[in-house]
Amino acid sequence: MSIMHDKNNLLKPAKIKAIKHPNYTVTAVLATIAVFAILGALYMTMMIALKSPSDMTNVLAWPKQFQWSTSRVLGR
Repeated sequence: MSIMHDKNNLLKPAKIKAIKHPNYTVTAVLATIAVFAILGALYMTMMIALKSPSDMTNVLAWPKQFQWSTSRVLGR
């Protein structure tokens, strides 16, 4: 807690502002953006991993043919 000097040189604790209600609209918007950012990154990872080099002209598009051989686990 910070301490401020008074006119009479007496030490008094500083006033702390009360915490107001959380803004649920902003919280919901930020949570939605976070979910889309995570899902978007996972989508990009899967699309790049399952494409052949010839399909890399459009990174966001679905591959013409899935390349399971690019994955060590699924390509066995």
